[in-house]
Amino acid sequence: MRAMKILSVIMCFSVLLIMTTSYGAATDTAVGDINGDGKVDYDDAYLIFNYVAGSGSLSLSQLEHADINGDGKITVADAAQVFHFVSGCFSALPYTPKGFGRLVVLSYPDKTEYTEGESLDMSGFSLAAAYENGQTEIIENYSYSGYSSTPGVKIVVVSHNDAKTAFTVTVFPADVAGIEITNPPVKLVYTAGQALDLTGMKITAVMADGSRVSVTGYVVSGFESQPGTYTLTVTYRLRKAYFDVTVIPG
Repeated sequence: MRAMKILSVIMCFSVLLIMTTSYGAATDTAVGDINGDGKVDYDDAYLIFNYVAGSGSLSLSQLEHADINGDGKITVADAAQVFHFVSGCFSALPYTPKGFGRLVVLSYPDKTEYTEGESLDMSGFSLAAAYENGQTEIIENYSYSGYSSTPGVKIVVVSHNDAKTAFTVTVFPADVAGIEITNPPVKLVYTAGQALDLTGMKITAVMADGSRVSVTGYVVSGFESQPGTYTLTVTYRLRKAYFDVTVIPG
């Protein structure tokens, strides 16, 4: 849960803003088109968000298109750029700020983590509009959307007139309190170029009532086939566990 909270905070401070284009906008290049359907939309943003959160995976070709800002890494900043481009906040990808007016989040909600079924609490949230002349105006009549009480990382879009900004919160499942690696994979040492092998791995979900259930359908992320030691993340319904593997030169 601590890892998701850190991600949520980082994501909040990564959210930027400017003004208008349209939903499902097309780009001149493949940048941002993660699923390869010829357009950049919210599905592409969620693919990057899920990859960064450790609850999804991307192929090598998808990773090439997901590095929006060109810094050689896939981070929440890349996901935020795609999200704001689709939302109409950014006019192009990658986005370079040009100093126009924008919405500024003065403070984020006090509550950023929820249990399945809870309602969104905007207590502590404050918003302002910043203009080119340096003046700011407190905004109170904003609207927001995007929250649902089902498990996952939720993008809450805050709107005022034609401008938008966003932040994220995390909804944790009510029935799963945590997960444990009952048995790690048999193979923990690799030669460079080999693919990840999860044979023998067993994951146990610790339920809210204290019972333990063997589960499948988990996601493992963080593996690279280059020499080094890697801490891999196992994610099941937003709960996480970790194990290490070593990749030696070929």
